[in-house]
Amino acid sequence: MNNKWKEIWNAKGTDCKISLSGKSEFEVYRELKRLDGYDVSIENEEAYYKKFYDSAVIMFEDMKNKMGVCSAYEVGCGSGANLYLLKNRGIEVGGIDYSENLAGVARTVLEEEKLVQIGEAVNLPTDTKYDMVFSDGVFAYFPDEEYGMTVLKKMYDKARKVVVISEVFDKDRQLECEKHRREMIDNYDERYEGLDKVFYKRELFTQFADKHQCTIKFSKVENEYYWNSKYLFHCYLYKA
Repeated sequence: MNNKWKEIWNAKGTDCKISLSGKSEFEVYRELKRLDGYDVSIENEEAYYKKFYDSAVIMFEDMKNKMGVCSAYEVGCGSGANLYLLKNRGIEVGGIDYSENLAGVARTVLEEEKLVQIGEAVNLPTDTKYDMVFSDGVFAYFPDEEYGMTVLKKMYDKARKVVVISEVFDKDRQLECEKHRREMIDNYDERYEGLDKVFYKRELFTQFADKHQCTIKFSKVENEYYWNSKYLFHCYLYKA
């Protein structure tokens, strides 16, 4: 990850005091999601976060009930928003993030320090296996596609059943996405110099699936309040 993104993510969660007392699961998730870079200014903020929450709950419960997922590990877990939901559903969790501040928040929320490691995604340890290994919106912040594919291989090696890569920026829609951003944000090129996101061809994932003889599925990102949605896709890799 480039130095500018590192500065931004390392600054997230500084002096954050998360309290679980008296809050609903959604309220806790919303605050954790906000810390993870989803702190955008939109008209219907409650609906925006609720859509993310509902989608995550459906996916995690489907993984547990339909695929028998009993353990899950998140690459780039940030403040632990997803791990918090998974743990509440009786799923064993673990994660890694290179931001000490955000990892510290996740450890507090999960109430167990050893569940979250601090380190780069490319250094993901693969010795301990989990049923599901996933990342959520992280691949866009890697240095390049090659780095992303290296991380994917490690995720695949660590997973027993399924690998999920959520919110991947679609290379086929890159020009359209960047045009939209320039229309929405004043002085976009100056403000975001050195803060490029990585876009991926779907073919990279299908080639990976063919090579490793696993089943692949893509899906849309369903959140009408999140303007990035139409430029993103989810990818699922099911091991034989």
